[in-house]
Amino acid sequence: MKIIILLLLGFAPVIGFSQPAERDIETARVKKFIQGLNNKAKVRIMLRSLSPAEGKLASSSDDSFDVKLRDPSKALITIGTKKYAFVKRIKYSDVLYIRSGDRKLDLVPDKAKRPHGTWGDLRSIYPGTRVVLIMADGKTFTGWFGSATDQALTLMDAKAENRVNIARTEVVAFYGILGKSGGFRSGAAEFSGGVPTQAEGAIIAGMGALVGGALGELFKNDGYSVLVYSK
Repeated sequence: MKIIILLLLGFAPVIGFSQPAERDIETARVKKFIQGLNNKAKVRIMLRSLSPAEGKLASSSDDSFDVKLRDPSKALITIGTKKYAFVKRIKYSDVLYIRSGDRKLDLVPDKAKRPHGTWGDLRSIYPGTRVVLIMADGKTFTGWFGSATDQALTLMDAKAENRVNIARTEVVAFYGILGKSGGFRSGAAEFSGGVPTQAEGAIIAGMGALVGGALGELFKNDGYSVLVYSK
């Protein structure tokens, strides 16, 4: 009996614990990156919502950090005769890409990765972001993001004229488009771009095929799409 008990105790740590989820690991990497920066360090960030943030690091805590925004239209709040810098609080888990000077952390996934993310990630996408969907029948849909529920997406077509509802079961992959026509329309020149190139479209259509490779320097090229979800 003693031998059996000792054996069970010996295996207890293995049975009771599992490896952290990929998102937890990425969150920890972002936290380490932020906490390794000097206070007031300049940062440029892409959030998982596919919206940008740029400014100076103000502070950090256990699960988030604050950035004083650089954009003049958002950076100041007037109360009476005084002006205050607008501070945006960002969760470490919401960061997809961050750069400060020569240092950067790039968590943007490979476009052909399957599976990736969760359907729930689509709820955080910034409304009005241009998107490309790979459908279950092999076709693609290009349009503008509206909203997401547990069962479907509400989008506008490519001309932004008609509302389209697409069932969750029909979606194989969801990409957000970076650039002036996407979630970065108000970003600086570093975030500029357009729709995917023809070659990039081949990468998206191939999904599981080994075509093209990595994104490269994300914010220095035109027309990049970012994989948000695939199954």
